[in-house]
Amino acid sequence: MEINPSVRIDKGIMDINGTCEGAGSRTTIGGGISTRNGLMSFNFSNVKKDWITKDVKISENKYHETKLVKGNSRSGSLSFSTPIFASAIQIPMYTQSYNLDFSYGSSNFGFDPMYGFTGWYTLTKPRSTRIPSNAYGYLNEHLKTQENVLLDISREKDAPLHRKSKVLAVPLHTYDVFSVSGEGMNGQFRAYRSDVGILHDKKIASGSHSAGLGVELAGGSIAHLGANLNATLHKSESYKWKNFNELGFKADFKASNGILDYEPSYFKMITEQAGVDMDFRDNLLRCDYILSPKLEGGFPLVNLKSEFSKYNFDFDYMVPGNVSQSMHRTYRDRRSTHIGYFTNAEKQRMGTGHWIFSNPRNSWVCFNDGFNNQPLCWPAIPPISKPANQIGEFVITKPDGQIYTYGIPVYNNIQKDVSFAVSNQSYPADGRVTYSNKDNSLENDKGLDNFYSSQITPGYAHSFLLTSITSPDYSDRLNDGPSNDDMGKWVKFNYTRGNPNYKWRIPFKPMTANYNEGLHADPLDDKASYIYGEKELWNVHSIESRNYIAILL
Repeated sequence: MEINPSVRIDKGIMDINGTCEGAGSRTTIGGGISTRNGLMSFNFSNVKKDWITKDVKISENKYHETKLVKGNSRSGSLSFSTPIFASAIQIPMYTQSYNLDFSYGSSNFGFDPMYGFTGWYTLTKPRSTRIPSNAYGYLNEHLKTQENVLLDISREKDAPLHRKSKVLAVPLHTYDVFSVSGEGMNGQFRAYRSDVGILHDKKIASGSHSAGLGVELAGGSIAHLGANLNATLHKSESYKWKNFNELGFKADFKASNGILDYEPSYFKMITEQAGVDMDFRDNLLRCDYILSPKLEGGFPLVNLKSEFSKYNFDFDYMVPGNVSQSMHRTYRDRRSTHIGYFTNAEKQRMGTGHWIFSNPRNSWVCFNDGFNNQPLCWPAIPPISKPANQIGEFVITKPDGQIYTYGIPVYNNIQKDVSFAVSNQSYPADGRVTYSNKDNSLENDKGLDNFYSSQITPGYAHSFLLTSITSPDYSDRLNDGPSNDDMGKWVKFNYTRGNPNYKWRIPFKPMTANYNEGLHADPLDDKASYIYGEKELWNVHSIESRNYIAILL
């Protein structure tokens, strides 16, 4: 259970005498508390405004005209919860329900005293304890070939759907936002798409069965026997809307299919100053109108059309519109800073200049060049393999032609977020409790619900290290990265992987977890949680240019 309490204080002063002058302020303090995670956030805001109100007479009508003189606001928030990176995973469930109703008695001269008992049993459980699912990130949503997949989405104000629901929860892409920095380079960028796309949950199928038996026995002057038996089977499925969905056909994610001028997804600076594709904005997105697709027919044969009604703010009603073409860009989006990327598999095929190396700390290998008896040195560096299909390198080309290569992905190898029920106990002084291996497993038998949840996030790159900066006239002659045989200016950065699998944990001490007491009125809802992970640690080894080498010891 989650609670979001808040307190608001309003203060206002106004002098009403035809011409009114006033000042007011509003202060709000609030936060979020969860029975599983404890205090999650603290929020504060303060808004102050000064205004003047005076009467304005037009013809026979009188109006109040309010003018804001000045105003200011302050706000802040502090979050204590771990950000959620994974999409919500719905689990197919199965329910079993049984009931028995037995009664007996006698029937004498119109009196029927009866005795009996009623019992029922209900069990709801997941269909399986392990549910594999293919996941597609924002960049690759056009590559999915089936509906039984997990998309990188979340919902705003998600709630159960019922007959009186007025609106649906708004689905949102949970794309990553990257911050980039370097000498002469600073900003943020994220991925964009050239299509609209249809978002949906993974296909799941839940079911249930129920059975009931009722027996009634009576004896006496008039004896009777009665019995009834009932059974019900139920199955429910949730999946992407496919049939009678004209809009879904035109608006779904679109692959390039060999069209060179079309890119399904791309990266772009958030502060990009390039012009807007007016055809895509006006013809497809209808400027800034709110669009509503039309529904045709009635239940159960409802067709979702590709025609829209658009809300007109000037006249406060819906006006018709139509999308006849496929809902995607016909040309590449304009941008002055180009952001390209390569997967780890592509890097391995592109030559040693794109491989990932780790330089031994304080160590160089030198040999004689055989000509002037001058030693040639470079690090003894073995390449490091990474997951083939993940991004391994970003190449950012600025408007002036300088190229920044971020070629070493730094990995968080694994992360586990675990929560489970613990036995009732007094609140510990340090906010932590110890637990057993049984508590930390599916065999948990503590509390009322025997709760255990473990979310595992596999390896992902949380940072990319700057490996080179090259000038607009730079040319890599041997495809081995910046070196003295190349033309143009360059700077190269070398790194050492100090620890390939550094283990971290919150809280740090083994077999301990952060304690959450839950509700004071319920001694069986206590929970505990911890986060465990393994990651790489990298350090700068050296910086090279054509004429200098700086070694960091």
